[in-house]
Amino acid sequence: GFYWLVQAWQVLSFNNLVDQTQVRNLEELAQRSASLVSFADAISNLLTTFYLFVTIIMFSVAATLMWEVRGRLAQWSREWSLVAAFPIGLAVLIGVASTNLNPVRADIIYKQAEAIRNSGQLDLAIAHFKRARELNPTEDFYHLWLGAAFLDKANTPLQTATLLSSTPTIDAVMKLDFAKTYQLNQADALTAAQTILQHARVLNPLNTDHSANLARLHRRWADLKASDPLARQQELETAGEYYRQATELSPNNAQLWNEWGLINLAMSDLARQGGEADKADTYLADADAKLAHSLELDAQYDQTYLLLAQKARSLGKNDEALEYYEQALKWNPGSLDAWGGAVDVLLSTQNYTDAEKMSQVFLEKNPNSLPVLRTLARNIYYQQNRIDEATALMQQVLQLAPNDPNHWDDLYVTAVFLAQSGRLQEALPLAQQALELAPQDRKEGIQPIVEQLQAQLGTSPQPTNTLPFQTPPQPLPQQ
Repeated sequence: GFYWLVQAWQVLSFNNLVDQTQVRNLEELAQRSASLVSFADAISNLLTTFYLFVTIIMFSVAATLMWEVRGRLAQWSREWSLVAAFPIGLAVLIGVASTNLNPVRADIIYKQAEAIRNSGQLDLAIAHFKRARELNPTEDFYHLWLGAAFLDKANTPLQTATLLSSTPTIDAVMKLDFAKTYQLNQADALTAAQTILQHARVLNPLNTDHSANLARLHRRWADLKASDPLARQQELETAGEYYRQATELSPNNAQLWNEWGLINLAMSDLARQGGEADKADTYLADADAKLAHSLELDAQYDQTYLLLAQKARSLGKNDEALEYYEQALKWNPGSLDAWGGAVDVLLSTQNYTDAEKMSQVFLEKNPNSLPVLRTLARNIYYQQNRIDEATALMQQVLQLAPNDPNHWDDLYVTAVFLAQSGRLQEALPLAQQALELAPQDRKEGIQPIVEQLQAQLGTSPQPTNTLPFQTPPQPLPQQ
């Protein structure tokens, strides 16, 4: 019981450390990372303490039993039993540590790394994944997630000097300290991910995830090389080859066929941009075949319909795209991507009636969806001069999401709606709150409405149609 109480205290203390995010510079962040990794080690060493306790008991019992029967043993056995006990005991301890204890410790640290990664603290997660890998270096699973963390880090467009060679060794990547890991630019992060994922693939070549992640890595590299068509083409071809290998290992994985189809779509666009229409059509046909095969594997997978909708829109086939979006919503009624794409198609033709119906149906199953409520108020009701309904929805958004990062924008929009309907007394405090909470570069756009409301309330609080209004840029329907 005491052991589990101590473990619970350790976990709670670890969570508190993770939540402490007030650091002033990189050096303090590196120190915090080291502290967290040490703390994770301490948590995993609770198991070590337990193992030692059990080992001491077992050896004590064994020694007691051996001492009791020692007098009945042959003389050579009595002379060599104590001598043999030490190397045998040492071999047992080493064997238990390497085959039983350290793998479990690595898994404990991995679970903490996963929680940190999910919170968005990628550099801290990478440090923990590295420690898990140190404890169990032959387990490809830890390499998989370490490489995935570097892939996620490559989403951050950090402009720093190159720290890695084009072909670093696994040891070179593992020896990067926290400060250098933190400063990796996109290209370096992808290089680190490639090195780790290739090593994972060597450890376990039959794991589909390794080939799939290498394919995704080269897709990301292709995006970074958008200004160089030839280099982008090479990266896309490499990604396609890895997807071919992944689908050979897991031929019934619809997601992989979808992602491979995306590669063909990208290559089709690239060929069309280069004036190679026939080649573009061939790639497009390959994409169609892969997406069709994905539907054969799983006709209820909503992501396939989303890709087909995006392809149809890129070809100007909005009616066909709308049908695919509706199919995606059929199988996943909570898909914001499907709803957003469908509403965007409808609003592009000012079909407010169907856009409203689709949004209302979505809200029946997802009543607190902020993107839908905002779009319904701003892009549908407001555009039809239904100010009262738009205002009521925005007031609902304010109640639902007081801590949302876009709360300042919701306050501003609600204030504008209230002002345009003549409710100046209600509008002013909301506009003032919006001004206070808005990012510095957005305050200039809010200041005029605050000043005008103050001026009008000081003279004649009558309904006005002259207050400034800028259509909010977010949230627009998602495509």
